[in-house]
Amino acid sequence: MIVNGFGVVLGFIKYGDTSVIAKVFTKDHGLCSFIIQGAYRKKARISVSMLQPFSLLELVYYHRENRQLHTLKEAKPSPPINGIQTSIVKSSLSIFGSEVLQNVLNNTEQDAGLFDWIYHKILALEVSGESNTYWPHLFLLELAQLQGFAPSNAQTGRFFHLREGVFTNVPLSERESLNSEETQLMLELLNESKIEDKPKQLRAQLLDKLIDFFAYHVGGFRELKSLHVIRGVLN
Repeated sequence: MIVNGFGVVLGFIKYGDTSVIAKVFTKDHGLCSFIIQGAYRKKARISVSMLQPFSLLELVYYHRENRQLHTLKEAKPSPPINGIQTSIVKSSLSIFGSEVLQNVLNNTEQDAGLFDWIYHKILALEVSGESNTYWPHLFLLELAQLQGFAPSNAQTGRFFHLREGVFTNVPLSERESLNSEETQLMLELLNESKIEDKPKQLRAQLLDKLIDFFAYHVGGFRELKSLHVIRGVLN
């Protein structure tokens, strides 16, 4: 079946000398793997420059049910994402977001609502300034909400239990819960409060704990290779 649709590029791996296999979250079929012949050639119709994380594409592709690998026939930027690609901070955030999504969407089928959220999240990052201190935190919290395991912003305790996803007045081990400062910062983010400058150590601790939160609630969630890069560019 030939499909005309839209997709968000999450990454690619080299396949042979000049070809690649790209992971693309499509609006019509969820996460798909596409083989793209000759992407490394100088005059490629679909080049690797079009396949950077968070690239938005209009697609024409062959989709076959019960097949793991599909064929991408045509692709063009829709719209071009130049601001992300030319900014170290934004491109690092795009790599982080793409890596998170590849972990979460591994077996996801069509989800137009989720696709629209990702699409608009990318457009907002494209036009944002360089100050994106809490972008990774908000990305994770909003994605957790869409996946059905976000913490409630109705606080009923001073500590947040990562494994159970609830607030409590009884502190647990440092690995399994947010401390009171981390919990308060997370609540400010959930409530979209104006956040005064926080110590970078606190921001880093909360980000690490939110990733642990995903590891508890998403089966097979892998260690994020981009995390050390994010720590560097945001601090």
